Amino acid sequence: MKQFWTVLQFELSQYLKNKAFIIVTVIGVVLIGLCMSIPSLLNLGTSSDTDTAEPPTAVEASDIDGAILVIDQTGYYTDTSLFTNGLSAQYTYQIEADPGETAIQDRINSGEIEAAIRITALDSITLYQESTGFSSLLLEQINGFFDTMNKMIQMESHGLTSDQSLSILTSTVSVNVVETGKSFMATYLISYVMIFLLYMSILLYGQLVATSVAGEKSNRAMEMLITSAKPTALMLGKVIASCLAGLIQLCVLILVAIGFYYLNAEALTSISFIEEIFRQSSSNIVYLLIFYILGFFSYGCLYGAVGSLASRTEDINTTSMPLILLTVVALFISVTCMATPENSLCVITSFIPFISPMTMFIRICMTNVPFYQILLSIFSNIAAILIFGWISAKIYRLGVLMYGKPPKMNEIFKMLRQK
Repeated sequence: MKQFWTVLQFELSQYLKNKAFIIVTVIGVVLIGLCMSIPSLLNLGTSSDTDTAEPPTAVEASDIDGAILVIDQTGYYTDTSLFTNGLSAQYTYQIEADPGETAIQDRINSGEIEAAIRITALDSITLYQESTGFSSLLLEQINGFFDTMNKMIQMESHGLTSDQSLSILTSTVSVNVVETGKSFMATYLISYVMIFLLYMSILLYGQLVATSVAGEKSNRAMEMLITSAKPTALMLGKVIASCLAGLIQLCVLILVAIGFYYLNAEALTSISFIEEIFRQSSSNIVYLLIFYILGFFSYGCLYGAVGSLASRTEDINTTSMPLILLTVVALFISVTCMATPENSLCVITSFIPFISPMTMFIRICMTNVPFYQILLSIFSNIAAILIFGWISAKIYRLGVLMYGKPPKMNEIFKMLRQK
């Protein structure tokens, strides 16, 4: 056990001092900070523009666009303030007797008035205007204004006061939305982040483990190490150290994201899916860490064994190709499951080691998974780690002092049976 802790401490310190590790972490922190701060920076520019702008004032005489003639044949529209308040204040309103359709058109064409509204009945309104016409917004206001006035006049004729009629027309219904399902956007994003992080960690730190072992073999340092520490302690120390380095990097990025979220919380409230991501339940965060560790160890031990079979670092790509293909297959299945997380493929693969750390986490985030299935997936991964870890330790013990051309798979199994 002392040998294991010595290897673990040394390897972990090497990872944390590695320039590539530090640069990637710093770049991740900077990118997260910039992305989380963009809404605040945009709001800051908008607020400064708003602060320097002068407050709006009442419509001045020079701002009046023209006059609109109102011809009321019903006797209900006798006050021009009705139109000034209910329609656009950019126009003046003149209530006159009907001068005739020809006279109305002549006054519009000459520019004396902008338009004319003839009210022949509560539900019959005629608008006279030039061929260019008013804006669609003003036309909508005219339609809405006369529709509301028609309803108010009819309600008043049945004994309601104008205030009661207005209260009925302006009353609104408040609808409280209770979401019983899970937000697709938030669960999709957190699932994608988990898959991406696990995939990149496996490729990056798995290759680092294999490269470290192969490098020690190529410079003959392994011959000295193997005399002072057991091969199993060497392999487990390297694998666990790489997993801890990945977890430290992951936790740093998560904490930075949470910190910038709270710093920019006010500006981020308008972006609903970001709000939902950072309001994830604590259980989802726990499952993220659990399946991240399980997924990493499933591959990490195999990468250690693969590294022991290579005599040179140049052989790593060849010997680790099966593991890379397995990782790509797991990624492809996981991305497919994100579109339909309840299909049979996703359910079945959520119990298969090497794939289930991704697919089961997708099911947990995007669907309602029974707890016994989660436990079954966790235990199946632990069993796979123990079995493949034991096999990897055997391969590592045979391969650390094996030089020359990397052996084929049938040769490896033959040597294991002989051992």
